[in-house]
Amino acid sequence: TFNVREFKSLTSPYDQVEYAQSHLRGLGSGSGRQVFLLSSKKVLKLAHPGGKSHHQGIVQNKAELENSKLIPALVTKVFEQAPDSSWLISELIRPLTDKTEFAKLTGLEFDKLLEFYEVASLDDFNWEEVWQHARSNGLKFVPEFLQRLRRWPAFFDLLKLAKQGTNRLAIGDFSIIYHWGKTADGRVVLLDHGATEENMGIFH
Repeated sequence: TFNVREFKSLTSPYDQVEYAQSHLRGLGSGSGRQVFLLSSKKVLKLAHPGGKSHHQGIVQNKAELENSKLIPALVTKVFEQAPDSSWLISELIRPLTDKTEFAKLTGLEFDKLLEFYEVASLDDFNWEEVWQHARSNGLKFVPEFLQRLRRWPAFFDLLKLAKQGTNRLAIGDFSIIYHWGKTADGRVVLLDHGATEENMGIFH
């Protein structure tokens, strides 16, 4: 049986991963982290134990925690994190099946959301300027689309965050449909959002 207190007492990343592998079901592995099912509502995300991938996992965990504070309505909740960010505990998310499910749950066409992101400039991220810029770029659907987007201000905040600063989201975080999921309480959120532009620049 997995014991959180016992897990926290382990100081070696290799021991932490081995303990998790021995007591938890693995859900997947990425470039920097391994994910384990902790309970019916939570997952454990562990940085790979050695080398560049370990540092990458730490950077991803830090970014995930930061994003959870900046856009809490659209990313997974982080319940706890190691002092060195080598692991974190976040909510369990069911990945969306396809773009049709995304549109059904949000009222926003996935491809149009990405097209809007590509066309909009940072200066456009206020409602007074975005209409004219969108029209001038020939996006006929935009006025009606923006009316729906405006009813989901958290999405607008996400797109704006992705255009800002060194710790912004990478477009690769939200432009892939299987990076999105649905929470137990029905929220549509990013389930994988640790690959900031800064992180991508360091490791890719």
